[in-house]
Amino acid sequence: WVTEILSVSPCEKPLHTQHPVNLQWWGDASTSFGIGIVIGQHWAAWKWKEGFQVGPGCKHNIGWAKATAVELGLRLALHLGLSK
Repeated sequence: WVTEILSVSPCEKPLHTQHPVNLQWWGDASTSFGIGIVIGQHWAAWKWKEGFQVGPGCKHNIGWAKATAVELGLRLALHLGLSK
């Protein structure tokens, strides 16, 4: 019965394309300091808590820090009302 359903229904769905928007977003993370985000004229910075370690051999590596920078940047953009 699965084969029958697949033969009569589409196996793909087109994605709605949106035009890209330049948010003037910039963000970065470092193992020694923390995270910085700039969106247009707005900026934010977070310093790692004393004793928190990021880097090779640590629980959190630079990939985690950079992914966190992206998430914080997206949250800042939403906070600024740039979701539309």
